[in-house]
Amino acid sequence: MSDKNAMRPIIGVGVLVWREKQLLLGKRLADSKDVCWQFPGGHLENNESVID
Repeated sequence: MSDKNAMRPIIGVGVLVWREKQLLLGKRLADSKDVCWQFPGGHLENNESVID
């Protein structure tokens, strides 16, 4: 890891979408191949800026 990235914070976001008594969840496979439900979201990679 470069010195530039050593002090860089980890940035992530999760979103709660609720409309007409329905909640939006994403379905994906977990590492164990089990189904996992989670809120939509994401994170920045090391080479991305907040503006990207």
